[in-house]
This record gives sequence, structure tokens and C-alpha cells, in this order.
Amino acid sequence: MSIQTTFKNVKSGPEVLERIERKSEKFQRLFSKKLNIQWLFWKEKEDLCSEVRVSGYHGPVLFAKAQGENLYKVIDLATEKMKAQLVKVKA
Repeated sequence: MSIQTTFKNVKSGPEVLERIERKSEKFQRLFSKKLNIQWLFWKEKEDLCSEVRVSGYHGPVLFAKAQGENLYKVIDLATEKMKAQLVKVKA
């Protein structure tokens, strides 16, 4: 599993990176092939936004986007959206 994270105008810390890694492991459990996972975080007005992209399996590149006031909540929302897409693709 390859994880790439990018933060634009958003402060990060080791706790955030650890949470991203734990959430990304959920995606890898669904597939036996190595996945490429990209996380992007930025700020729009007062809200924090995140986007996660997953590729590396035989299928299209999947995107999930989330927006909210709390960085951890945004990570959780994007994770749930992506997990639902991966389950559909796997089926």
C-alpha cells in the first residue's frame, strides 16, 4: 500500500497522519493487490475539505470528497464514502 498525503493551508500533525494510515488500511483489506492511496486536504472559506483517490487495482480511479469543520470528521466522512465505492467495485 502506498499512501501520499498533501496539505494545502491546513496544519497537520503526527496524530492526523496516523489516523490517515489507519483509515487507509481499511481500503487495503478489501483488495489483495497493492493500492495507491492519495489524500488531499485544503481549506475553503471556513470549512476543511478532503479528497481521497484510490487506484492500483483493475478498475477506474475512485474519488471521495468530504467537507466539514473538523479535520478528523472530514477524514472519517471521506473514508466511509470511499469504502462504500470499493465494496461496490469489488462485488
